[in-house]
Amino acid sequence: IVNLANDGRCIMQVVPMPENAFPRDQIVARSLTRVGDAGYNLVLSNCEHFAQWCVTGLKRSDQVLMALGAPIRFLQQAVEDLVVAAEHPIHGKPIRKAGNTVRSVV
Repeated sequence: IVNLANDGRCIMQVVPMPENAFPRDQIVARSLTRVGDAGYNLVLSNCEHFAQWCVTGLKRSDQVLMALGAPIRFLQQAVEDLVVAAEHPIHGKPIRKAGNTVRSVV
């Protein structure tokens, strides 16, 4: 992850793969399906959304969520949780992501 600090410096962070990540070959395959896609949107479809979608199936940007504030963040998280449960359930097991537990649909 690369973040821009308040003083203009780029700060790089290495984050571990989440428990609900697809296997690496599937991550690459998922990314290649989006080559040539248009429709970049800073709030709804940015590079962080893309990277998260490739790895976990979640189209999510924590930076955008932080900027939007709590009410919108809560609603977006609820919708994302429903999408994840429908598209990437782990039969009867909770899906773990970034310290939060998402209930899967059985």
